[in-house]
Amino acid sequence: MSGAIMQFWLARAPWSKHPLVRRSDRRDSAVAVLAVVFSLLLVPMAATFGSVTYSDVNTRAAQERATATQTLATVTGLPLQRDSMQEPAVPVRASAPATWTAPDGGERSGSVQVDSDAVVGDTVLIWIDSRGEQLPAPTTGVEAAGIGVVVALAVWFTGSVIAWAGVVAMWRLGNRQRMRQWETDWSTFDEQHGRNIEW
Repeated sequence: MSGAIMQFWLARAPWSKHPLVRRSDRRDSAVAVLAVVFSLLLVPMAATFGSVTYSDVNTRAAQERATATQTLATVTGLPLQRDSMQEPAVPVRASAPATWTAPDGGERSGSVQVDSDAVVGDTVLIWIDSRGEQLPAPTTGVEAAGIGVVVALAVWFTGSVIAWAGVVAMWRLGNRQRMRQWETDWSTFDEQHGRNIEW
């Protein structure tokens, strides 16, 4: 089966000299070949986009880590989810009020992310800036690499989809043109042989 399919597509190739292959077939095959080549050429381009994205994200993450520090925050109230009578079977993350010490020695307070089964007095590591304000955790190297891979795949996938959408559009246009040509040929055949062919 696979051999027959391969022979079918080789017969329709732009360079094929098969007598039954029409000009429109060669045109459609040429468009498909160009789409394949374009998709292959997109690979290094997408890899470059991904590499640049990784480098940018990793550089910003390094800057964030250089200006941020970790400190212990002490939970001063129950997590918000614990306000209900029903507790989850497995602890999940929830917000809870807490206090911590800023680099200047002053006390800061706010909401921090803790396990849903946390109690007053528990401690959790948080990131803060030079003023003691809480910060999101800096992006890790693994996360930066993941973002770069996602960007590379998105660039390649988007470009390939656009290319193959063009191929499908060309194929549909070619099919309509062939149908019109067949109608014309059958009409000519009918006129020459004096018969009325109905579909």
